[in-house]
Amino acid sequence: MRRINLSKFKSQIDPVILSRGRGYFLQGKVKFVDNPTKGIHEFRVRGRDMYEVHITTDGDAVTGY
Repeated sequence: MRRINLSKFKSQIDPVILSRGRGYFLQGKVKFVDNPTKGIHEFRVRGRDMYEVHITTDGDAVTGY
């Protein structure tokens, strides 16, 4: 995966998925399980099912998702 500047990351996500995720967040269905010092960000999301989202960062760049 190529590095994506954090400020441009949102534009790389399908708008439908982004909207759904924002809705889950606003409804309190997202739990953060973060380790930002290592650049690992984990989220547990309760949508129709429970699932996990993993994002890795290096400085101001997203390096994996």
